[in-house]
Amino acid sequence: MADVRSIVRGPAGAVLNLVCVVLIAVLPSCSGEQPARDPQTDIDPQANATLAGRNKSLPCLACHGAEGISDYDAWPDLAGQKAEYLAKQLRDFRDGRRQDPWMSPMAIVLDDQDIDDLAVYFSRIDGLSGGPDSVPQPATVCVACHAARSGEANPLWPSIAGQNRRYIAKQLGDFRAGRRTDPIMAPLAGGLTDQDIETLAAFYAGT
Repeated sequence: MADVRSIVRGPAGAVLNLVCVVLIAVLPSCSGEQPARDPQTDIDPQANATLAGRNKSLPCLACHGAEGISDYDAWPDLAGQKAEYLAKQLRDFRDGRRQDPWMSPMAIVLDDQDIDDLAVYFSRIDGLSGGPDSVPQPATVCVACHAARSGEANPLWPSIAGQNRRYIAKQLGDFRAGRRTDPIMAPLAGGLTDQDIETLAAFYAGT
């Protein structure tokens, strides 16, 4: 079987990557093979969702990495992200409330169970931690919701400490420009300068 960790990096290879992971997903089913059964899933609903999410995650790997850690920093790491936040974003992509040329067509085929399984799976992988202890001035407002390192109170607010720098910068730019909407983030991002955005992205990425 192909090693998903050796998949071509960056947007230029994304289509090839997707073809590869779809073939990897389809070939076992063509041969009649079934995923191995884990006895733990019979007694642990979260383990059941995790196994189901892992089996459904192959199309995600081309962009978000084999363990939910993307090789390309314009795409987000999913490992360790909150399940509630991941599920909301997938539903927003599927239902047209959030638009992206890559994610929208991927999410439109997902039902609610697929989304919940994927969200649980990625949330239970270790990841998304870090960030310096000292908070730069532009981040003093951000830490009220996102904290400086982790521990956000609201499950629908994303963990961003340790997230990819270019991804953070792009999302802040999209909120500022109105390409991404949110009743809290849009007005906050509206007052940011380009330098503020770069400072915040570097702070939360830990770079």
